[in-house]
Amino acid sequence: MAEFDERLQSDHLHDAWSLLDEYYSFCQLAGQRKKLEQQLQDANIPLTHVPWKKLVSTILCQRLFFDNELKDMSCNTLDCCTESDIVASQTTINTLLESYHRDEKESNLTDTWFEINELKQRFQQAANNMPINRPARKEMLHKILGYPTGYVDEYTELEIDNNQNNNKQLDLTRVLTNDEQHQMDTGDLIELSGYRLHDAFYVYRLPQKGIWSQIQEMWLKHQIKDFVFQDEQTNPDEDVEVDIILIPAKDEYGYGVPYLFATRANASLPDGALYKYVDINCPLIARHTQNPTIVLVQKHLAKLLQNPVYQDEYIGDEMTVDPNRFPQEYVATVHINHDAIDNIRWTRLAHYDGTKPAIDLNDNRDIFYSRRILEAEEQYRQKQSSKNTIE
Repeated sequence: MAEFDERLQSDHLHDAWSLLDEYYSFCQLAGQRKKLEQQLQDANIPLTHVPWKKLVSTILCQRLFFDNELKDMSCNTLDCCTESDIVASQTTINTLLESYHRDEKESNLTDTWFEINELKQRFQQAANNMPINRPARKEMLHKILGYPTGYVDEYTELEIDNNQNNNKQLDLTRVLTNDEQHQMDTGDLIELSGYRLHDAFYVYRLPQKGIWSQIQEMWLKHQIKDFVFQDEQTNPDEDVEVDIILIPAKDEYGYGVPYLFATRANASLPDGALYKYVDINCPLIARHTQNPTIVLVQKHLAKLLQNPVYQDEYIGDEMTVDPNRFPQEYVATVHINHDAIDNIRWTRLAHYDGTKPAIDLNDNRDIFYSRRILEAEEQYRQKQSSKNTIE
């Protein structure tokens, strides 16, 4: 796990990820436009009274109109959206949003956990709903934002001249093939965007198929106990017999090592990894009492239970934990290039709705997924051990 897995890096994968990212961006802008249209409707202001430049800038700023802007629009007729442009825009927006069933609580692509086949389905969804060539995509974007029909900017002619190489159809049959999936090992690090240490995901192979769907169902139910995993019938003819999960590298640019890899030896981590994220409240992590990282975190934890103030070596500031919430609502971030006890930061995690702290860390998505995976593996090992004993 010392280097990025070059076997899985390809222009096909990078192109598919880029298209998906652009598709999501377009859908988010379309959703923002819908919010503005609803605001105007509630204020009894027709779109034909809205200056198109104001509409464009407000959508891009991801905000609603201010009260003074609404007041000015109520009697404005200059440089406004036309009926024909409005109809064309709304047709494009409605078609796009009909294809987009993203969970409101789901974070951006870089922070999303993917099962390989789920990700491939999203690639296909983007390919089905986005034009092939760049000028057509730009025209779609202009309709979403509210530009007048035929609007031309200073870059349009240059884009048309350079577009002869941008009309190729994306071949999704060559993206994350079954052969590539067979080559994936837990701990491999994949760069989906093609840029070093950006959009980085760790591979994790679950012990059997069906576990990931059960974890997702538990999360959607906000289940907080009785995490028992059932064996599911699988097709023996399937080429890939387990769930393969892509876990976002934490922090920006792939420097953070997710909770599931907290007990991995530092020497086996990818080049460029700076931090380990440690859920010390998880018994299946805390039981690694001989692991250097866990020993370090436990020592720092014991120290803070005596005195909740500590010096953050990395940022050079004095930090404090809430003794009434520590450690049950906190996770540790360990700088892996040093082994000093003060080289640890503590963070109180957010609830799944993002508006308050996670009093039970099972309310935090990354923690929930990580703990359930470890528990599923533990249950699988116990079942296998029982079967071997009986045999």
